[in-house]
Amino acid sequence: MSKNIVLFGETGAGKSSVLNLLKGSEVAAVSDSAVGCTFEHTMYPIPPNYNVFDTAGLSEGSAGTVGADKAIEQLEKLLKQLSLTGGVNLLIFVAKFGRITKTVEDNFNLFVKTICMNRVPVLLFLTNSEWEPNPRKWWEENAQEYRNHGMIFGDSVVGCAANPDKYPAPVKPMIRERRKQSLKELTNLIERHALQSAWRVVDPAAWLGSVVIAVIQILMAVSTFFFPTGSIVTVLGKLGLSSGLITSIVNMFK
Repeated sequence: MSKNIVLFGETGAGKSSVLNLLKGSEVAAVSDSAVGCTFEHTMYPIPPNYNVFDTAGLSEGSAGTVGADKAIEQLEKLLKQLSLTGGVNLLIFVAKFGRITKTVEDNFNLFVKTICMNRVPVLLFLTNSEWEPNPRKWWEENAQEYRNHGMIFGDSVVGCAANPDKYPAPVKPMIRERRKQSLKELTNLIERHALQSAWRVVDPAAWLGSVVIAVIQILMAVSTFFFPTGSIVTVLGKLGLSSGLITSIVNMFK
């Protein structure tokens, strides 16, 4: 069975670029705009035996522009597809090279701690680091800052996933070489860290209820989301949650 890898991170971090790097072709549209609902996803088979899920994450978009009900619907679809295809073998957190923002931290907590309950290995891929002369040395000097924010990784790639064709001719060879090296590092780390037996929840019904509560708590702290009570009640009912649990969840954001 293929191993499932989830690419996650805030909107515009470069997830689609990393996917294109792994795939070896431009299969995913690359955009820096805040498009797509949180948890919206597309699965891409990648040889020799991987399914890579490209997901839409939390963003620093305009306040009140995303309905939490839609995010919960997409979350349920993502979890169902992961379950049907075997579980989760590896998480790859994609973030931009530079400072750690609250949105970066929220995206990490959402997938690693809330959804996967700290049970799945996590790799870090830092994009936009094309001009860093010594990526490994930079990581050694800055890894503690990520740990200070509660973000622990099995390993990292301070790399380049950019398309060389978008750069001026004089620097294209350098970008191609950085991409080649980044791909080599990432594929080696995937082989080393991906779980042989995928992580799956033992009690899906109880787990889903706790995940939805934790996710809503995170979404409440993100100004992008608004909470249409009627729609959320309908969505939670479709998930099979009890009326008592639905009432408790709705009372959280009243």
